[in-house]
Amino acid sequence: MNKELIAKTKANSERLLRHTLDTIVRMVNDGMEVNYFTVAAEAKVSRPYLYRHPEIREKIDACRVSKMTKDELRKEVIRLRATIK
Repeated sequence: MNKELIAKTKANSERLLRHTLDTIVRMVNDGMEVNYFTVAAEAKVSRPYLYRHPEIREKIDACRVSKMTKDELRKEVIRLRATIK
């Protein structure tokens, strides 16, 4: 029972992380402003959630500072997804 619960919790956590990273990619593709407030609202997560995940913070900060191109961001999300698995 506990192993099943742990596995489900881990899967949900990974799903939410992927969803949030995908939201950032979509926002960039749509030309939306990417910051902690806008990403939290679009992904329907809390700002503390964003701050707790270094890979999400890295993407948001990179978009805010360097205005990553769509292709750069897409490649980085693919790289981060590979590390999640």
